[in-house]
Amino acid sequence: MDDDDATSPFMKDKRWKSTFLPSLTHKLFIAAQAFVDFKADSQVFLQTVQEVFDVSYPNIEYRLEQSDKLVTTVRISMLRMLLVFMLFT
Repeated sequence: MDDDDATSPFMKDKRWKSTFLPSLTHKLFIAAQAFVDFKADSQVFLQTVQEVFDVSYPNIEYRLEQSDKLVTTVRISMLRMLLVFMLFT
């Protein structure tokens, strides 16, 4: 994946830090099966990211795919967060 990925501009938008990431983090921590639903190949993971994307960027219609840079970046970030959570609980 390169910087020309269609989703790269969204990660540079101010809503990425102010709305998208906090909302997704919240979804992770309230998920009934966070460790199952947030696995790389989970459709629930992609649906959740799409829901948060739609709320964070309401004027933009874009269907996310597993291979989008935004999705892979989120997946890596969420896995790191889960690892830290597991280490300290």
